[in-house]
Amino acid sequence: MLDPPLAPPFDATMRLTFFAALALMVVACKETAATGDTSSATAGPPSVTPPSVTPSAAPLPKPEALDVVALKASFKCGKASGTGPCAVLDEWKDCQPLNPVTQSGDGRWMGKGSLVKDGAFIDEFTLVRSRSVPLAKAGAGALPALIAIDRIPDDRSGETSNAEKAVRAFERGDVALPTNTAIHYLKERTEWSEAPVMAAQANQLYVATGSGGYLCAISKQRVLVVRRSPSRSHAGDGVYAILWPVSW
Repeated sequence: MLDPPLAPPFDATMRLTFFAALALMVVACKETAATGDTSSATAGPPSVTPPSVTPSAAPLPKPEALDVVALKASFKCGKASGTGPCAVLDEWKDCQPLNPVTQSGDGRWMGKGSLVKDGAFIDEFTLVRSRSVPLAKAGAGALPALIAIDRIPDDRSGETSNAEKAVRAFERGDVALPTNTAIHYLKERTEWSEAPVMAAQANQLYVATGSGGYLCAISKQRVLVVRRSPSRSHAGDGVYAILWPVSW
């Protein structure tokens, strides 16, 4: 039987080639390990940028209260309650806070007012509407409501006549007849020139319309209103009224 062939001799050249390849493998492993150690040693937690903090804005100062003393002096109001604007201004000493946000979200008032021009006044029937709005839409420093101060137009003679009857009923502690056209006009009116309202000093509300309007509450659910005229030849030019609630 023939002997199996012998393996080729493992000569010096093959030995050198084997050890060279082995050396390269060792070096590569060491470099990989070193690289991994370095990355592990130097890598830290990911940097986190702290959130920016926006400082809260300082609250806006309250508008100044209506200067009742100066207005009474401009009309030469006496110590006793007078008529027209003097009668309205005399009530301001009893001002209480008025919440412009009504239960229904749409409050309406009506009363007899005085329109002062060049220091002289004529009677009118003043109307106020306060409509609730989201606070985000009210504006900086404003309350969540928009207020309109207006009157019954001159071409509404029937409503003007009935407004007189309604106010007399309110003054007696009574209610106006449901057929009163002035009450119907006020409740159904949809067009108003509204303006933001802010809490002012001395329990008053300030309405940012024209040269400013002021409101406050007094006894018997009444509301006092003074709206300054934007162009005044007399210091007291504007509207002065005592209003009664019609819907709230």
